[in-house]
Amino acid sequence: MFLTQDVYPKYYIYAYSTVAYTGIIRDLMDGAGLTKRAYYYYEKDQFHPYTIPKSYTDYVRGYTMPQIESSLEGARTADDWKTNLKTMYKNETESQLDDAFTFWSIK
Repeated sequence: MFLTQDVYPKYYIYAYSTVAYTGIIRDLMDGAGLTKRAYYYYEKDQFHPYTIPKSYTDYVRGYTMPQIESSLEGARTADDWKTNLKTMYKNETESQLDDAFTFWSIK
């Protein structure tokens, strides 16, 4: 979604399933401030029709798409990915990565 909007600025998605997609890529790049999302609730492979609202303040910013892509190389887990971001690139907001990964349920 984020890359699509980057290429086609007028393209707008009103909502997307946080079960299938995550906003972590945008958060790594933009430092948008307060982020709110509604999470669909699953239990034992059963979808529940209500959502769980969540929010956090996104302080992470400044990572580039090439940095994000290269930090994924060799990462087998989200923790590997986060560690690669911290060790491969100097970023003044890297101390906030844990909050971003936790918010997007990428542990």
